[in-house]
Amino acid sequence: MEKEKVQRIKELLQMDLDSIYLGNLNTLEQDLSLPGKGKNGSAFVWNAHEGRFLKSDGRICRPLYGMGNRDVRLTVTASLDGITAEKEFFGTVLQEKKEMLITRIRPVKRKLRPGEKASLPPVVIAECADGRLITTPVKWDSVLDPEISEPAVITGEAEGTAQRARAEICPPPPVRKGDYIPMDRVRLLPGSCYAVMQQNMSEFLLSAENDRMLYSFRAAAGLDTKGARPMTGWDDPSCKLRGHTTGHYLSGLALAWAATGNPVFLDKIREMVRELAICQEAQEKQDGCRAGFLSAYSEEQFDLLEQYTKYPDIWAPYYTLDKIMSGLYDCCILAGNEQAGHILNRLGDWVYRRLSRLPKEQLDRMWSMYIAGEFGGMLGTMVKLFRFSGKETHKKAAGFFLNEKLFYPMEENCDTLEDMHANQHIPQIMGAMELYQLTGEERYWKIGKHFWDMVTEGHTYCIAVRERQSCSTGQIPPAPI
Repeated sequence: MEKEKVQRIKELLQMDLDSIYLGNLNTLEQDLSLPGKGKNGSAFVWNAHEGRFLKSDGRICRPLYGMGNRDVRLTVTASLDGITAEKEFFGTVLQEKKEMLITRIRPVKRKLRPGEKASLPPVVIAECADGRLITTPVKWDSVLDPEISEPAVITGEAEGTAQRARAEICPPPPVRKGDYIPMDRVRLLPGSCYAVMQQNMSEFLLSAENDRMLYSFRAAAGLDTKGARPMTGWDDPSCKLRGHTTGHYLSGLALAWAATGNPVFLDKIREMVRELAICQEAQEKQDGCRAGFLSAYSEEQFDLLEQYTKYPDIWAPYYTLDKIMSGLYDCCILAGNEQAGHILNRLGDWVYRRLSRLPKEQLDRMWSMYIAGEFGGMLGTMVKLFRFSGKETHKKAAGFFLNEKLFYPMEENCDTLEDMHANQHIPQIMGAMELYQLTGEERYWKIGKHFWDMVTEGHTYCIAVRERQSCSTGQIPPAPI
């Protein structure tokens, strides 16, 4: 075989190996989907070196509770025309969760104004024999009457126990409201460490290339990318999370303008927003894209989420959308860019049309899915959009993102935060505070206040990425846990 041909085959093998992405291997709980071949024709053979916990076909056998998590090693051999190459993957199989003996179901208490329509949470708080608090799904025997004006009791069946759940409906206390200090009224003291960091960030934003930030949006819309280099990492054209960095960039530019008053930031904002408007107009003309849609990829990830497709086949489409919408909102409110508000308004209409056709049970299941269902700060974003647009549909769309698995325990001041993803749930609490500011409902004040007390007094936010996972295998590391 010619030397050049052998070299080319080796390059194809390496390309196929580099393209393998198995998802977050640091927290293995479900079977892996192991590809059998690469895009360039190489055949894959997999070998698991700790067969008790990970099989060579990708099946996961989790250790029993008390045995601890187990590190595993997986090797793939790629072959093409008699030439082979190998790659190693490392991961951790999580032990089974501790079996909980539920001793008591805490009653649900709802404070409902006469004539006000409300809903009961899809979970209840359960007390376990070892003193822990958990949430468990509940099926209520009936729904609340929208016209109810007197105290009432509704019972239900809680999953995992024969004990009955109980909901008590009663009148609420007076409400309170709050507000924020406008960004442009805050300035940092010159020479302070915070002012230095602000200056460093401003310089970085000024050095960033708008065309690079627009690359995947133009590509998704079928437009010329204008010779720009594609983004890397989580915004690489092959990554399913692409587009979120551009949203952060928009917010950064708007915040920098409000914090410094440097007109160069306004120029960058005007160009970004103008080009995104062109992308939105082009993208909604494509097959499969509905009016108002804007993203760095098609609507396919949203379609697949509604079919309960798991990560890493999809990767948090509403999380990425939230970053884009938040960036447009900041450009509109902080920088006064009316075109950003127009794009955002149409995106909000798209969100309402998309989610209003889905039953609540489907939404609850979607949002509970690991990573795939993570929606960032969509609740707060839709509330802020409603304050800007005045459209009732935008306010209703905010309600599609209420996560009662988090909100109900926080309202009851019950700490069920153990093992919950901080980066995923903190924005949801901030959304609850936006709802409090909008409605004055004490429930949302309690959710935010109790969450703050629990986290600051009894929890920590730990970012840990295994070095050998991110360096030796070439895999994209998972989001912080």
